[in-house]
Amino acid sequence: MRPALLCLGLVSPQLKSAELGLCALQTRRSWPLSCTSYERKGLFMTEQSKPRKRGHPPHEPTKALRDTVRLHAIVGTRHEMIAQVLQIDVKTLYKYYRRELDTARDLANAQVGGALFNKALSGDTTAQIFWMKTRAGWREKQDAPEEVKPIEIRIIDAVRKSDD
Repeated sequence: MRPALLCLGLVSPQLKSAELGLCALQTRRSWPLSCTSYERKGLFMTEQSKPRKRGHPPHEPTKALRDTVRLHAIVGTRHEMIAQVLQIDVKTLYKYYRRELDTARDLANAQVGGALFNKALSGDTTAQIFWMKTRAGWREKQDAPEEVKPIEIRIIDAVRKSDD
């Protein structure tokens, strides 16, 4: 015996759903498509073809997880490793934590730059030199003048001895 079909009421509003399901099973020739193609198009659902929930439950980011992602990204942890720590896929990491990943490098650079700036202002000569080289375009190496090519001088004996 075939499984009973449940109708979604999309084919004929005049018939009740149970009658329509039985009608589709009994009189296949009267329908433009067979019952199985109606099933494939989603017009009927058998008990066996009801949708099942698949996979993991959806990921829900929390403040603690966002802080963890931010801290890992600031110190330069690879995205694959961050996803592994959170036990999620990398695509899920990008979907829910894109802002934290994108802003972490800028935040780290700002903090280190601020610390370097404060050291330079406090008199640390090394920090001052580094700041001036990277931010102000200073260089230690001076441009060397163009190299002068040596001039080659040949002395040719202009007087020939004649056989007189």
